[in-house]
Amino acid sequence: MTTGSPLIEAAPGMIGAASNIPENSVPRNPEAPTAEGVLFGEIVKAYLTLMKPKVIVLLEIPTLAAMLIAQPELPAWWLVVVTLLAGAMAAGGSAAINCFVDRDIDALMGSRTQQRAIPAGLVSPRGALTFGVVLSVT
Repeated sequence: MTTGSPLIEAAPGMIGAASNIPENSVPRNPEAPTAEGVLFGEIVKAYLTLMKPKVIVLLEIPTLAAMLIAQPELPAWWLVVVTLLAGAMAAGGSAAINCFVDRDIDALMGSRTQQRAIPAGLVSPRGALTFGVVLSVT
């Protein structure tokens, strides 16, 4: 039975199924640059954009504020660093998995979403899913 939802369809075996995702499973924007000939820094930037860094900042600010006002004394610096890093990795990993799930509609919706890392061909669907799962689990 199919539900029509890519998330529900993919969820039961998402991690194990990553190796079964064909590299050409996403309609590609023909005007977007190809991954061949792209600089290493551009690939790194593409993976970072999968994490939605602006959203991470919006999550980290209230986390830090809560840590600072929760107790009369300041928390240990290492606890603040570990908490913010773990929060960034969890949020970034879930954003990357969301990009994987939305890859089909991103390729079809319009010029703004067609320039995202997966539809533009800078990151493969398998690479995005693996990146998201590794960030989330770590």
